[in-house]
Amino acid sequence: MTIKKIGQISADSVKKGTGHDWDFWIEKLTKSGARAWSHQEIVKVLASKFRLSLWWQQWVANGFEVQLGLRVEGANLKGRFAATVTKSLNCSASQVWKFVTSPRGQALWLNGLYAVKIAPKNFFETKDGYFGEIRTVKKANRIRLHWNHPEWERKSVVSLNVIARPKGRSLIYFQHDELISAQQKLEMRKHWELVFKRLVPVLISK
Repeated sequence: MTIKKIGQISADSVKKGTGHDWDFWIEKLTKSGARAWSHQEIVKVLASKFRLSLWWQQWVANGFEVQLGLRVEGANLKGRFAATVTKSLNCSASQVWKFVTSPRGQALWLNGLYAVKIAPKNFFETKDGYFGEIRTVKKANRIRLHWNHPEWERKSVVSLNVIARPKGRSLIYFQHDELISAQQKLEMRKHWELVFKRLVPVLISK
């Protein structure tokens, strides 16, 4: 049976990028014994024997593992998931950074019970029940936090990132890592999308 798509990569795309469709790669790797290989071993063969680019080494290996049930779609090598939400803005990165680190901006994206200084080792609690600690701050670029959900056993990791773009534009995105299921990924993607609905209109109006 012809495989039309694995994850977000269609058979046409993989053929255009590698010269072969998904059927070829699944059959070739299966016959080579790749079911018993680690991800790194699959990538090594795709690089040395088939001369695939770095990008396609990863995507073909990922597709093979997902198709054979060796990996859940969307999970990394450790079985963890990540949710990323991104927005482009018609304002400079310095303006965005200044606002998200201000008490007013912080209230919109962190939604804290109280204002905290955006600096490492400071703890926070949010009005919707989350809590955690600010771990690192790279000025004008990134805030990284340990993030705890009241119903989860494991903490996760959130980073707020601000990237400068040409002509005074910028990119802001939240990346939520170390999620343990696709359901957690969906939940936190919705959370950060709602954050953007509060935050972006204010940024645009500034």
